[in-house]
Amino acid sequence: MIALHSHLPVVRFSDGQVLHFDSQWLIRRIEAAAHSAGHPDWWLAQDISKGVALYLRNHYSSTCIDLAELHERVEKSLHALGFQEIAQRLRLSAPRLEVDLLALAQKQASSGFEMLFFEALTEELQALHECGVEGVSFRNLRGAVFYLTGRKYWCKRCRQLEGEIRAHLLHRTPLPACRLPDRSLVIA
Repeated sequence: MIALHSHLPVVRFSDGQVLHFDSQWLIRRIEAAAHSAGHPDWWLAQDISKGVALYLRNHYSSTCIDLAELHERVEKSLHALGFQEIAQRLRLSAPRLEVDLLALAQKQASSGFEMLFFEALTEELQALHECGVEGVSFRNLRGAVFYLTGRKYWCKRCRQLEGEIRAHLLHRTPLPACRLPDRSLVIA
């Protein structure tokens, strides 16, 4: 068996993605459920997250836990504490993910073939939507623009393409949840 440094199992999401257990992510998801249930300043989220982390560290024997099983355990904890309305609203979605636009451009589009890049970007956005991610950060926009234009210096065409990519990310993204307060879309 593999021993993880944190002694916490990794979380396996429905899309096969595996990430380290993050108590801050769990706190945010519990707080969102509490807010949805009419408890905007619910203070027990942090304690419940700590309890789940302690259970996983001290009593969970596997190094990987499926998201569905983690959801069930948190839901049971909330029910046991008498917070059925919060348990019913609990949604454990994938945490914030990061997409490297330069890597996507290099992988999907030969220099100068912007349409292939936009097709790949649309597919990536759709995959993220299907995973139910909490938020998305897109990085290396400038590098992707340089790669796609084949330019070494920033010019009018670079500014134009940067604007097109930003518009695509902001207006064509199938992530309506990014408009919610606890979710976000960051382009850097």
